[in-house]
Amino acid sequence: MTAPSVATTRDVRWLPALVLLATGTVSALLLWSRRDYVPLFDGRLYTECIESVAADPGYIAGYRCAGHIDEASVTILSFAARLVPEEPKTLLAVNALLLLLAVAALRRVLRSAFPDEQHGVGRALVVGTFLIHPPVLAAVVQPGLDFGLLVFSLCALAAALEGRRWILASFGVLLIFSKEPGVLLYGAIVAVWMWRRIGRMLSPDDATRVGIAALIILGVLALTDHDTPSALFFLSAAGLAALRPRRSALPSLEGLARTVLHEWPLVVPVVLLLGYLVYYRLRPSALSDGSAVVWGGGTGAIGMLFRGGLFDESTRSALLLMFVIGFLWVPSVWVLIDLAIGAVRHVRDQPVRPLPGTDRPALAFVVVVLLADVWLLSRYVTYSNTRYYLAVFPLALIVAYASLVRLRVPAFGREALLMTVTLLLAVSTVRTLDPVSRKVWGTFPFGDRSLLSINVRRDECCGLARDQLAYNLQFTELASLQDLLFTRLKPSDSTVLVLPRGTDWYTVGVLDSVTHRRTLRSTGVVRPKVLTVRETDTLRAARAWYIEMPFSDDTSAIALITRRFELGERCTVSHGPYRLSAREMRLRPVAAPTPSTVTPPESDGGFTSPCVSRPTDVAPLRTASTER
Repeated sequence: MTAPSVATTRDVRWLPALVLLATGTVSALLLWSRRDYVPLFDGRLYTECIESVAADPGYIAGYRCAGHIDEASVTILSFAARLVPEEPKTLLAVNALLLLLAVAALRRVLRSAFPDEQHGVGRALVVGTFLIHPPVLAAVVQPGLDFGLLVFSLCALAAALEGRRWILASFGVLLIFSKEPGVLLYGAIVAVWMWRRIGRMLSPDDATRVGIAALIILGVLALTDHDTPSALFFLSAAGLAALRPRRSALPSLEGLARTVLHEWPLVVPVVLLLGYLVYYRLRPSALSDGSAVVWGGGTGAIGMLFRGGLFDESTRSALLLMFVIGFLWVPSVWVLIDLAIGAVRHVRDQPVRPLPGTDRPALAFVVVVLLADVWLLSRYVTYSNTRYYLAVFPLALIVAYASLVRLRVPAFGREALLMTVTLLLAVSTVRTLDPVSRKVWGTFPFGDRSLLSINVRRDECCGLARDQLAYNLQFTELASLQDLLFTRLKPSDSTVLVLPRGTDWYTVGVLDSVTHRRTLRSTGVVRPKVLTVRETDTLRAARAWYIEMPFSDDTSAIALITRRFELGERCTVSHGPYRLSAREMRLRPVAAPTPSTVTPPESDGGFTSPCVSRPTDVAPLRTASTER
């Protein structure tokens, strides 16, 4: 009887390792397949800033990429870039190492919340799902600052759950100086930490009282914003919570001050931030770009925190990106079922449901931090980028697993559901197949594939999507296609590339002078002139190339171009099922300037299209009347 039991236990212990090995391998292969990706959009902006710091690490103001408080993230990335400069693989390797650090922290968080070995496979599946989470992998590939928030917030949370005060403060410094939202993420963790420390001095029902007070405050804020639906939701929730009888409060606050003072190390990150703000306030000339010390301006950023809306379009968009996009709605469904059952039982004053094998205080810590993160991060009205909500994703997976436990789903059922979610997310990393996401945002064609039109919901700038495309790894295909296209067109410094409105933000960059592929190098490169369609009214070049960016929503582009230029046949390149096209633009003879005012191109002489391999393949130019 004993021997088979021991053998079974050993077999079960192998399952978590197999899960992590399988998901880790898939994650590594996906990242390795993007090793030559040269960043686009905001990723290119941050990459150039990091390379600049690597070249001149003594210039302190240079660490503020795009005007952000980001010295911790930039220091780490620029150190690697200094060792191997101007190489895309360098930043990818550093982010991959940071991902491993995040995985290690997540495992410790899960061990704290689910310490029993019966959850071994479940813990591994949560970590495995995180390893192939589409927005997370996109953030690893696309350099930026928000990935540091994910990594260091997980590390800080793990330290808090294990009671490691100084480690929590240390990661708090890294978190705060990764990007401005780090202050909110660190504040949420510290607030829950302090509540646990003083909890023994308060009434057991004081947590409920605090929750009711918070809901009432949120309801008042919503009323202030004239958001009646949100106000009714918060005030109704407060009323439901107040229905349950509570024990009388324990008024004694003896030892409260001593407990708070004992936690003084947690204030160190905030003190450093205040010193940072004072320094730049006293020396505004140190800000090389003339930007505000806090991105977006301190007053505006703080004011956003007092938005009370829950059903406004900005908040809805944030919640959809956190809990719906790319099959994330699947675990969200069973979490909502769990919440509904819990609410009914609360109103009926029924006992809490069991959570076998869990540490309830640790799990409650995670849940409260998640709720705080969701609320705080959804207050900022910016763009619909999934990278803004990276810190939410791993905590949401933990809560989803806890919901399955509380719903009394058997271990095999829990593991089957998590495995299903893992497979769905793995597919979503390279394909946009989720029918719910396609219905919510709509899609646009990219060759034989389609991507989400995320900008449509809020009518944001920059086409149908730009940085918003980094919800999975499909956006990297645009970089590969540009390399193929420019290899064929062979642009020079005198070449003019015309892009649709809103698609020119760090899309092209510099090209290698030999291969004509996009590059991070600063020497041996060519810099073609990049314009938007609206700028062609004053374009004097006799010849240019119009790049048909697939994420453009500029329906008037062709009409604007053909007022002064004739458009040639499409020059199309393919990379698997993805395609990108360019069309040669030739200045109409009637609008051509005198020969003395035309600057002939240096290496683009003649009008033979580089897309045509034989003279017999040359097609006649089409005017606007034949364009379809």
